[in-house]
Amino acid sequence: MNTNTKNKQRSDPAGIASKVSESPESTIEAARHELGNKFWDLQTRLDEARRMNESGLSPTDGEMISYYLPSDDASLDTAENVTAYNSQSESNGYRDATALQQARKNGKSDDGRTADEIMAEIAKHQDIPAYGASFVETTGAAKMLDMPIEDQNDYKDISDMVKTFGHVLSAASLCYQSSPYPSQVEKPGSGKYDLASDIYNAIIEKGKEGRVTALDAYMNVPDTKYDTDFLVDLAGRVETIEDWPDADEILSSSVELRRLSPDKYLIPHTGDPLAAVMGAMGNNPDAALGYLAPSDGDGPFADGDVYLPSPTAQSRMDMLANRKWDDWSVKGLSSAFAGASASRMPPAPGSDTDDRAAWATAHGISILADQNVSNGEAARNTGIMLGNCGPEMLALSRDNETIDMAEEEVYKTTSLANQGIDKGSLKSDMQTLVEKVSVSKDGAAAIGQGTVVYTNQRANAAATEVDTAERKQAVISAMFNDGNDVIDWVDKTATDKGAGDHKKAMAGANAAARAISLIPGGSIPGALATTAISVADAQTITNNSSAATEDELATNALSVAAQNNALDGLDINAKSWYDPDTGAVTLDSEEKHADFDTWTSSLQRNEVANDSFIDTVRLLATK
Repeated sequence: MNTNTKNKQRSDPAGIASKVSESPESTIEAARHELGNKFWDLQTRLDEARRMNESGLSPTDGEMISYYLPSDDASLDTAENVTAYNSQSESNGYRDATALQQARKNGKSDDGRTADEIMAEIAKHQDIPAYGASFVETTGAAKMLDMPIEDQNDYKDISDMVKTFGHVLSAASLCYQSSPYPSQVEKPGSGKYDLASDIYNAIIEKGKEGRVTALDAYMNVPDTKYDTDFLVDLAGRVETIEDWPDADEILSSSVELRRLSPDKYLIPHTGDPLAAVMGAMGNNPDAALGYLAPSDGDGPFADGDVYLPSPTAQSRMDMLANRKWDDWSVKGLSSAFAGASASRMPPAPGSDTDDRAAWATAHGISILADQNVSNGEAARNTGIMLGNCGPEMLALSRDNETIDMAEEEVYKTTSLANQGIDKGSLKSDMQTLVEKVSVSKDGAAAIGQGTVVYTNQRANAAATEVDTAERKQAVISAMFNDGNDVIDWVDKTATDKGAGDHKKAMAGANAAARAISLIPGGSIPGALATTAISVADAQTITNNSSAATEDELATNALSVAAQNNALDGLDINAKSWYDPDTGAVTLDSEEKHADFDTWTSSLQRNEVANDSFIDTVRLLATK
């Protein structure tokens, strides 16, 4: 052994040199490197949160700051993604907004892109809040509202633009902060930007009232959900406009007037700014309730079992009742009431949500009964509202003297009957609305969807109150028979009120769509948290709707029984349409639907299962 080798060996008698050296392979160096990466990673998150908070682009409660990511998926929470969805998105929003104006003016932007290419890029980022806020501030509300009107005048297809900008504006609204925090998006070096004020100032500009029609288009883009505070604040601002031009003056229901003024109005949207904003509330029940039934920050107002509205709520409802609504604007009005009705559910301790929702819904019924809601989106929205009135609709279908809820009801929401409206008038108004809405296939189907949701929740509640499988089956059967009675009554109302073969045929289509639920061809999970549905939940019925939906009540009855361990006597574990792990009955293919029909047709009474349950499932599936 030579001396050098010996010394090297003796210099590391513990054999740890490889672990403590500065070599990249050493254990300590590797740990130090990893710790450095962790520090950089955390510092990046902190810097992004600070920057976004200082810019007004992420929420804060005054103590905690945050950054934005598109989901709670932990795998997305990397420094790279945090940067991409926050500061980089803010920069991209400014870049694309600037480039779009250049391209629209010069044919191409300074970076060589056409307007179509830029719009395609905008669509990729349309749902990112930081991007949306930066884009909207850079562009300005006025230009965003003008662009589709200008392009319409040039005979361009504006549908993609409307869809994209609707998403962008919705994303931008998520950065909106209302009282007690500043009602603005604030960016360093640019002063304060108030999104609601920018929109307000754009639509009241003299000669530019038609911008409201573009706002209506943006606010009602499907699959968008505008921020709650933003909607409530903007609605509160536009409702105060006293000198708004008369509807007959600028926006009568005449399509011809709009054709004569394509440079002013976006066809076919309302020119009522309040209706435009209320239209977006259908997808945001919290906003609908916050606008229609505000508590004024003082909590519930109650006198015994009677909910007393805040002064703001009462004056606002009076204003809505006396406001002029035409065939265009009533869509927005009905959407807001549909949204508020989606908050009807058994009240939680200390919460006034159900009380406020019942009050708003009762007044909505009274107001909408005087409007033309028989067609299109207004019929669908009103149908959603009625579908969210499960107890009252059941009372109507039985021709009860009043719509009061039974004392023994197992699944109680706040009754509509004690909301400061004469009970007889309210019952009459509900009947009127059912007659108006039921002749629309979308309106009738919306009632059906709400009825299925309510029936599921009611049946689940009833099943938990009894202890044996047989008794559970019996109460589930009773609940679903009630739901079926409501849907049959709605269909009969449509048939009775229909004039001529065309309307009778439409009423027949309602029967096929009678029980569409939240999940096409499937069942509603028993764990569904709410009693009601919003505009976003309801499904539009087309002539191509699957016949599988005709079995909805039967599939849901079976699902509720499964979720309550009450399938004794019905061996369905091996059936293609049943998932024993979740208790769901799903008819999402023609094969499953045929298999289900075969099974229900062969159902026989037996010694184990409750006879009424067997009869109910068979009846609901074979009507």
